[in-house]
Amino acid sequence: MSNPLERTLLQNRSISRRRFFRTAAAGATGAAIGLSGLREVSAKNEVLGQVTLDALLISYFTASIGSTGIPLWSLGGNYANTVRLRVDEAPDLVLKPQPDPNQKIIFAGHAIEQTKSGQLKNGMIMRHKGFSGETFGFGLREIVHTREDTTFFVIFRPRLEITGSPRKPRFRFVGDPNTGGGGALFPSAVRELQGTDIQRYFSRETIDSWLRIYLSDPKDLVKPRFKLRASTGSVSAGVSVPFALTGDGDTEFSSAKTEVTTAKIVSQTGFTSDGLKETFAVGNHLQITHSSLQEIEVDDVVSMEATITRGTGGQTDIYWDSVFKTFVIVDAE
Repeated sequence: MSNPLERTLLQNRSISRRRFFRTAAAGATGAAIGLSGLREVSAKNEVLGQVTLDALLISYFTASIGSTGIPLWSLGGNYANTVRLRVDEAPDLVLKPQPDPNQKIIFAGHAIEQTKSGQLKNGMIMRHKGFSGETFGFGLREIVHTREDTTFFVIFRPRLEITGSPRKPRFRFVGDPNTGGGGALFPSAVRELQGTDIQRYFSRETIDSWLRIYLSDPKDLVKPRFKLRASTGSVSAGVSVPFALTGDGDTEFSSAKTEVTTAKIVSQTGFTSDGLKETFAVGNHLQITHSSLQEIEVDDVVSMEATITRGTGGQTDIYWDSVFKTFVIVDAE
């Protein structure tokens, strides 16, 4: 097996408390981080089967567009995604969450706790406890960054267990009983996602759904999803302006603060119901609704430090994306 990504995904590796990725230069195959073990979630209901998705979007980290430097991102142990799933090919089927509160899933070396959402109907809260204390850096210091340097932060090959009954299926994320992993962390720059090589790992539909939610034109960064948080003002080329920003999740659900991405089913196993085999067939797609809702502690779920040094004279603005709990650094002039 000569592919670097495939070799990496089969290895268990510890992850340091401080990580940096050179996404402007590194290929996608060098960006995956290894798996970590877990024990399989025990079912409270009948286990109907399992499906593996090509990838699940967590968030994205923008490059400092129009400037040099490496923004540093830190996710707190209270950082959580609240998501809802449905099958594109079976729009009338309702998938409800069925987490096991006694188990933690290990995604790429960090623990995720799953609980039912109290506000998003049929939603699941995924709390990324293991990210506490981690710092992520993306980009290269010596280049002026463009939109294509922004990095998407995804879980590669997450596995869903479907429980309950064929008429009322429920879902939860579990680990692979063979490899012990719940998926690999796979940071990928926009320029990589726009290429063809990446389609060995992610479907074009999945990739396009991620790129659709990434807006970098200031005219598109409007309320309620986006809010202007900071600005350099008009500065000359070479002038450096430091920023240290934190962001919180929303305490109340708003349908206006949701976005939808897609994940492709790449394998299935265990289903005896013909109807469910067809519903969760390889090649079908799950629609994932992402919400700004943060139901587990709401203070400082993410922080960002960046020194904006513009390549040309002009203004750089920084917006808060409430849905994906991230900052968007854009060239405003």
